[in-house]
Amino acid sequence: MTTDTTSTTLGVRELNKEELYLMAQYSHTNSKGVTYYLFTSVTKLRGGKEQRIYYFSKSSTNAKGEPTDLPSDRKVEENPRNGFLVLKKK
Repeated sequence: MTTDTTSTTLGVRELNKEELYLMAQYSHTNSKGVTYYLFTSVTKLRGGKEQRIYYFSKSSTNAKGEPTDLPSDRKVEENPRNGFLVLKKK
């Protein structure tokens, strides 16, 4: 396992792989108090074209996708009936 070093105003501290993994990950807590984490993956469509998809998961780790930050051209909206989160274009 490799560690990366970051400098802060308090000094230099080494971050382990899990801390780096969670730093780049966007999380959002809905109105029901459930925290969801944003993931992305590239999927192949029927015509052969590849498309990037974004999805939320209750788990902070996911074998199918990579953790990601919120894209600048998207916003998070919540379904008021069930609390599910979706990304929409701004």
